[in-house]
Parts: sequence; C-alpha cells; structure tokens
Amino acid sequence: MDRGVRRYARHWKDYLNKRVGLLCFSETWREPLLWAHYAKSHEGICLGFDIEHSGLTKVQYVETRPNAQDLNLVDPLVVSDQDDTRQFSAPYVKLMALKFRAWEYEREWRLFCPLDGNLDHVSQLYFDEFRATLTLSEVIVGHRSTLTPDRLSALLKGHPGVTVRKARPAHRTFDVVEDRSARKWRQVSTASAT
Repeated sequence: MDRGVRRYARHWKDYLNKRVGLLCFSETWREPLLWAHYAKSHEGICLGFDIEHSGLTKVQYVETRPNAQDLNLVDPLVVSDQDDTRQFSAPYVKLMALKFRAWEYEREWRLFCPLDGNLDHVSQLYFDEFRATLTLSEVIVGHRSTLTPDRLSALLKGHPGVTVRKARPAHRTFDVVEDRSARKWRQVSTASAT
C-alpha cells in the first residue's frame, strides 16, 4: 500500500480513537473463550442488553486486511441530512467492523458512540449511559465470581426486570451454561425490582 495512503489512514484512525468509542456485544454468553478473555477466567460477570438493532454494526471476520485504496477513505464523518448530526461514512464503518477470522467465535456486534463527556476521571475509562435504546436486561455471574447475591441486588436497585443467573461450565460440552442449582441467584431478579 502507498505510504501516503497509510499515513492518511493512520491520521484518521488516531483522530477517531480520540473521539469515538466502541461498545462491543456478543450474540452469546455461552462461549467459554469469551469468559476467559473478557471476564477474568470466569471471575467476572456478563451483562445482557436489549439494544435497538438499527444502531448496531455486525463485525465481519476476514482473512486479510482490506486495501485502504479500495475502501475509498476520504472523510470518516458525514453530515446527516435528517438531523444535522455527524455520522460515520460507510467505508469507515466497514473498516471499524472488521476483525481477523480467528475471533469469529465472538459473534460480535459493535455500537459506535461519541466519547464526549463520558470519561470517568478515576478509572480514565469512558462509559455510556443506559437509555431506552440500551437497556440492561440480564446479568450472568461467572462461576468463579466472588460477587454475592446481596451485593448484586444492591447494585441492581433502580433496574427492575433484570434477569440474574449464575453460569457454570457444562458437564458434557465445552459450553458455559446456567447453573440451575444456584436458586439464590434467581431470587436477585425479583429482589432488584423493589
């Protein structure tokens, strides 16, 4: 690839990394590699959401990186005719939704969101607010988690209708499944509504 094209693409990547965040979602919580990579080897939790589908972009898994010249990377932002907001141009959405095929097990969808004003100054991480189009619907607790039902119930105050389940490795497959013997976790779902 031409050095000028690479330099131009790197400039826009750096520009976007400072202004745009990604919320990444999976179609499944039952994949053990997701728990290993993103939940500290089953010590964490998985959050399930009801999300407005129109804002999501499905990740495409590929063997090779695309040629930047073929993507027509001109300007990553375009002004919407409908509400005068700036949105990503199609080539950049496509580029930001590509991942190497080895990650295909993630079955990932991405939601792009602006980073303005959502910085937590203690952790230096950005967070997006729950809203009508991004609603917490379930919490799956990893089988090695030290989180207690009482603590989770306290954290879920003000979030009625959230389903809670405890996960465990399946006995006969390599999937992660619900631990149906963990009755105390199912009670959190009803307790958090009060």
